[in-house]
Amino acid sequence: MIPNKIVIHHSASGKETTMEQINEWHKARFNFPSSFGSYVGYHYVIENSGKVYQCRRDNELGAHSVPNDGKIGVCLVGNFQKDFPSDAQIASLEKVVNELKKVYNITEVLGHRDYNPTECPGDNLYKIILQWRVNWLQRLIQEILKRLKSHV
Repeated sequence: MIPNKIVIHHSASGKETTMEQINEWHKARFNFPSSFGSYVGYHYVIENSGKVYQCRRDNELGAHSVPNDGKIGVCLVGNFQKDFPSDAQIASLEKVVNELKKVYNITEVLGHRDYNPTECPGDNLYKIILQWRVNWLQRLIQEILKRLKSHV
């Protein structure tokens, strides 16, 4: 699989949810192990503390947003329909997303709801994703205008 999109999720569970719990849920639901031996369908999981776990290789097929081909799944632990992600989670998410965008030249960073009928990644996280899109587009427009000015 060649990664070309990043899809952001929330676990829709409490902030104290552990990687072990997510692994057991996904083992029961998908039973689709990664080359790391994890059953987690996301490529990355970010705990409330900001700690990042890589559960699948970036080029491995995930189990998080049908169809999964080409999509790297990043899940933040929590229910962001009710709560807000921690500052540490947002900082880690931004770092992971920027790194993946750079390595794979990815331009699409979307929420799970952009692909499937779901509330995921929750309204409170989705608003952050939308703001990032606006910021990224503004920077792109500024870069294009800068290049155009240098050619005039």
